[in-house]
Amino acid sequence: AVVSTQSGHYGRDENEKAAELIKFQNDLHKLNNTIAIFRRDLTKPRPDMIQHVKSMMEAIESQLVSIKDYQKSIYDSLITSETALSAELTLFDNDLHKYEYTQSRTVRYHSVKSRAQTSHQHNLHPAIIEFDRYCATHGPTNKWGEFEHQLFMSHYSKKESDAWMAQKMAEALPFKSNTQIVQQILWYRKYEVLEKSKKDALKEWRETKKTKNPTKGSRLENDETIEVIKSKKKELFDKEREERLGHLNAYKVQKELQRVLAEEDALKNQIRESAKESKRKDYVKKQKRKKYDCDSALIPLL
Repeated sequence: AVVSTQSGHYGRDENEKAAELIKFQNDLHKLNNTIAIFRRDLTKPRPDMIQHVKSMMEAIESQLVSIKDYQKSIYDSLITSETALSAELTLFDNDLHKYEYTQSRTVRYHSVKSRAQTSHQHNLHPAIIEFDRYCATHGPTNKWGEFEHQLFMSHYSKKESDAWMAQKMAEALPFKSNTQIVQQILWYRKYEVLEKSKKDALKEWRETKKTKNPTKGSRLENDETIEVIKSKKKELFDKEREERLGHLNAYKVQKELQRVLAEEDALKNQIRESAKESKRKDYVKKQKRKKYDCDSALIPLL
């Protein structure tokens, strides 16, 4: 699978990113200008002050909503791209593992077959010779296709009863007869027994070699352990690096949205306080006007 990161829903080119940045900066500039006008007007009393403040607040809110909607559309696009890329990488990783698995089994099969043909020339343990001959005769999958063998193993690994496995495999492998499936189960069961015997024989041989030459055995074990640790560290580093790269764009957009939302909250609080202050001033003016009217009404009586 080929992963595209330059066009389509998999990514955006530099021109698109630059255009988005320019639009975002222009929108922020317009918003800042509107806020500046609003702050300036708050210091200039006018007859329709409340209506004017309300109108300005609606204009600012409309601009904020427009900016948020646009940023959300970019964020959604990035999430879609990330999901698509993740799916592509998963498929690619699976294909790579399948390829490596097939190659390793093929190399192992030819190696085992060659060793089985010449094993009589070497002083090998009988369990190793028997296992090699069994593999050389039947191959790594008992002459089943790699895909068929994978389906077989997915059910066999569950370690259920033979009847259950035969039923599930017959459903998953309609092109195989019940007899072929039962024969495959028996073949792999013997394969497991012979493989365990071979591993036990190799373990016994290693223990014997360690007893005869403990320094060499320890050194070999240490070298193997170091290689395993290095390999696991590299796999972990690669995985973490892919995750960081995959979430980088989404993280940047999220941070920008958080900043805009924080500015919006601060502006709303300021507008709310300004509206309260304007209402308070209007109330004070009305009270003064009432007092003045009352005083004017009392003067003729005096």
